[in-house]
Amino acid sequence: MIDLNDKQIDEPVSGKVTLPKIQLIVLIIILIGYPLFSTVMNLVNPSENVEIESRILQLYLPSLMFQALVFLSLILVILKDPLRQGDSYWSIAENIRSIGVRREDFSFTNLAIGVIFVFAAILILNMISNVIGYYGFFEAEDITYLLPRTPLEKVFWIALSISAGVTEELCFRGFIITRLSILTGSVWPGVIIGALSFGIGHLYQGWAGVVLIGIYGLMFGLLFIARGSLIPCIVAHVLQDILAAFAV
Repeated sequence: MIDLNDKQIDEPVSGKVTLPKIQLIVLIIILIGYPLFSTVMNLVNPSENVEIESRILQLYLPSLMFQALVFLSLILVILKDPLRQGDSYWSIAENIRSIGVRREDFSFTNLAIGVIFVFAAILILNMISNVIGYYGFFEAEDITYLLPRTPLEKVFWIALSISAGVTEELCFRGFIITRLSILTGSVWPGVIIGALSFGIGHLYQGWAGVVLIGIYGLMFGLLFIARGSLIPCIVAHVLQDILAAFAV
């Protein structure tokens, strides 16, 4: 289970953990800005109107740059304006641990759990997708145009998969769940609200995609809580995205 007070420090500290204002602002931006941006972009430029001349130049490189910007910005915010408990500021190591990344988490166990999780999740999501398709609840968008075809495109896709897996898990599980738990005293608002935001942020996949990705995000949140670590979530996310390259 996640415990923000499970910290390795030299001197004991007391008092409530305080969320800095800049981290609160970033939390709101991620929760609201991410799905809002996706919705606006989908309305302005629907997927059926997208003309692809170069997946690398039009899709993969811009996405890599965006993911890198988000990752660096979030890390900078966490380290420049750290959490505080009572009158004591948490160290760099403690702040990194607070988002679910610890040295001891880089283990074979977490790697294996991440691999097992992704295949179990794919099986579950395929069953849900079949139910949605059978009953026609939502219309799914064809997103195969996003997937790589050439060897060079697959190299960029793998790089993007790693970037997205790390950045999105850092944002939607590591940051949202732990920061909302500070504000609410419970991990569950972060799990549920984060999954909703994560799902809506994939509106380009149609409402069927929103539902499936939202459920997927919920499953990732449960994995994060169960392990108290972001590592198996990142492993599963990266592996799932890489496997998508072999779907075409």
